[in-house]
Amino acid sequence: TRMTYYKFAFVRDPLKRFVSAYAEVCLKLGPACAFYDVTSLRGISRFLEYTQANPCWDEHVCDQAFFLQAAGEEGLMDLDMIASTEHLSTALSWLSDVQNLNPKITS
Repeated sequence: TRMTYYKFAFVRDPLKRFVSAYAEVCLKLGPACAFYDVTSLRGISRFLEYTQANPCWDEHVCDQAFFLQAAGEEGLMDLDMIASTEHLSTALSWLSDVQNLNPKITS
């Protein structure tokens, strides 16, 4: 019997993901981080500029599409669904219905 797979991915809101990346990379390192500045937005602005000039310099700042590419191939993987984490409950419910899962997946 040949198995079939339903391929899906969840992505985060890009702005929330960027702020989270700044917190992960810089706020944990504190003054050791070249972009660290807790007194103004200057630090996060410098972090944004560096990230724009050097895409994917850290896995926390890679474009989410980078993770949806098949290894060694151009373009995105052939996915059946891409959903945002902000709509996780709805997406999991829909996925459960499509796959006739019992019990249903919930978040």
